[in-house]
Amino acid sequence: MSALKGTVTRDRLPARRGVTRTTFTIGMAVALLVALFHIAGVFDLLEFRSVDWRFAMRGPRPMTVQAAVVAIDDESMNGWVDSNGKNAYLPERWIWPRDFWAVAIRNLKEAGAKVVVFDVVFSESSKRDPHQDQAFADAAKAAGNVVFAERYVKKYIGEHQSQIKTETLIPVLAAAALGKGHIVVEHTRDGFLRDFMPLYYDSNSELDAQKPSLDLEVLRHIKGVQQPARYDAARHAVILGDQVIPLNARDAVTIDYAGPPQTVPTIPFHDVYYKTADMSVFKGRVVYIGSTSDILHDNHAVPFAPGGDMPGVEAHAHFLDTLLSGLYLWSPPFWVELLLVLLLGAVTTAATYRINALRGFFVSAAVGLAYLAACLGAFVYKGWILPQVAPLMAVVLPYIALATYRAYREEKEARNTKRMFSRYVSKQIVEEIMKNPDAVKLGGELKEATILFSDVRGFTAMSEKLSAPEVVEVLNEYLTAMVDVVIANNGTLDKYVGDAIMAVWGSPLPDPHHKQNAVRTAVQMMEVLQELQAKWKAEGKPHIDIGVGVNTGHVVAGNMGHEGFKMDYTVIGDDVNLAARMESANKEMKSHVLITGSTYEGCEDLVDVVRHDPIHVKGKEASIEVFEVVGWKKQGRAPWAVPLP
Repeated sequence: MSALKGTVTRDRLPARRGVTRTTFTIGMAVALLVALFHIAGVFDLLEFRSVDWRFAMRGPRPMTVQAAVVAIDDESMNGWVDSNGKNAYLPERWIWPRDFWAVAIRNLKEAGAKVVVFDVVFSESSKRDPHQDQAFADAAKAAGNVVFAERYVKKYIGEHQSQIKTETLIPVLAAAALGKGHIVVEHTRDGFLRDFMPLYYDSNSELDAQKPSLDLEVLRHIKGVQQPARYDAARHAVILGDQVIPLNARDAVTIDYAGPPQTVPTIPFHDVYYKTADMSVFKGRVVYIGSTSDILHDNHAVPFAPGGDMPGVEAHAHFLDTLLSGLYLWSPPFWVELLLVLLLGAVTTAATYRINALRGFFVSAAVGLAYLAACLGAFVYKGWILPQVAPLMAVVLPYIALATYRAYREEKEARNTKRMFSRYVSKQIVEEIMKNPDAVKLGGELKEATILFSDVRGFTAMSEKLSAPEVVEVLNEYLTAMVDVVIANNGTLDKYVGDAIMAVWGSPLPDPHHKQNAVRTAVQMMEVLQELQAKWKAEGKPHIDIGVGVNTGHVVAGNMGHEGFKMDYTVIGDDVNLAARMESANKEMKSHVLITGSTYEGCEDLVDVVRHDPIHVKGKEASIEVFEVVGWKKQGRAPWAVPLP
């Protein structure tokens, strides 16, 4: 029997391998689709949000640079309430005359500011009084630590040609400046200010060493580097002295924001102008002067301020801090990102394609959470910005695809199972199978069952006396009545073999009373046959009789047949053959119902029997005990139990 069981299991393996191959292929195909979406930039906006989440999880950090902001704020432009509760104003409203800036420079120099940096472009001479430009320049030159801003605007005039419109510093200020640099702001696709370009482009779209950013120029003077920065194309980096500043794919440096707005100490311009602030705060600091007012439209959305509350002037201080620290946020090459996507997809698929949806959920969740933790740890401790959304999609989407495919297959198999077993067993048993499908192993299992065979006696004589339609009518009436008895006793109709019936108890579902139910069925079949015989006699139809054989033993049960054509759930084995042998032995013993000793054991209180001599069956060493069932217990020999002629 073990060899037979192995044969059935191996017969099912190709289908199972086909299913698992299909499942694995689906998972990898979805992972590949995620990679293609990543290439197309489908997840870019979500990826930006994931970076913001990492900033939020990390929280603020100490700044390397000592910086401060002098704010061109609403109070300084429109008035404020002083310490005495009175309304106060600068001598003139916005736009301020140039000598206001000269006062601020002198006050900051006096307070010990290390560098004064203007995030304001002075590209035109004063329209009020050109002499004020000279006063402004004199103050800057006297301070010797003022860096001014310029602005470049790139305009495309063809597919490969562009013009750089420059808002340059007026000559008088340029002559007095310690340095000057650009303040070009280019937002990412989501409208956030995430990076600054240390160098800007020339008209050929090449990075130009003559166009350093404002903050790079400040860094150069802080570090005392005499030579201007240069671009190293081989390393895709800006070189400033011995410092290598790597660039991202946008030819920029990602800003490692130290915190939310006002992480950098911010003092209103009017407090610097009148020296009503604690001026000692500026000592040794890089002091940026720029707008914080919404009116001047220089506030930006950044990771710590997604609502757009970060003043551009403070963003410059964070960029300078990033450059000065030398600890840059690093993103891997794009091919590494794709490799991570495919790797996570392959890991998830390999780990889940053989298991059920619930276990797959926990495995996928574990993989996803582990990668999420790795991304967060890499960002916090190494400054690595690993792709997060696409790899997680490569975990989630293959799982969903596999779970959906499994649900489809399970639903299809459930329909097939229900359709298949509805032909064999009662509705109650079908419902039990659907509630607990694992109880039925279609691939093959060894179990104890009781098998019944019945066959018609006198079929040839009947077919000679009746027309073909009448033969079919009689047989259908007979088979319907017999199968109703089988189903009523929780049996499984295994198959028809011509006019013979094969039924099983104990398969597909276990039946603790399979022997009794099978023997009860045999007796009831004879009783129903008596009723049919009386009916047929009254109709003038020929008499037919049946023989029934029952045996109990171990069988192999499973779905068998042609994989692509016809499959049936059935039982096979020596004990099935022995039940058929019992049925045929009725002819020799002139009986109606024969059962083996293995079936009679446990049915002693159910039926009366006549013991016959043991028989020898080919392939079995021991003889087989045979009992003829002659009626219900203690009711004597039934009318149907007369010996066959």
